[in-house]
Amino acid sequence: MDQGFWSVALVIDGDFFRLDKFEKMVNGGTEIFPRCGWHQVYVLSLETEVKRIIRLERNFSNFRADAIAAMRHFEDEKGALFPTTFPFAA
Repeated sequence: MDQGFWSVALVIDGDFFRLDKFEKMVNGGTEIFPRCGWHQVYVLSLETEVKRIIRLERNFSNFRADAIAAMRHFEDEKGALFPTTFPFAA
């Protein structure tokens, strides 16, 4: 899953993440996850965060902060891979 880009999605209704298959597509646990996984999914309707499935703040503040961190990583690391653990814990 270490990629040369930051892989995210913004979702309005994330009810399908209650299904094991979709939760594993984001948080790991499938055979294809290492090459096709997501760094994060931001969900507007989410009540409880589950690892990389994150509640999207209505003002997008958490997404904006992570996007700025991704931009800085890209600039500072000269295009280095974004590790599975991106964004790094503050």
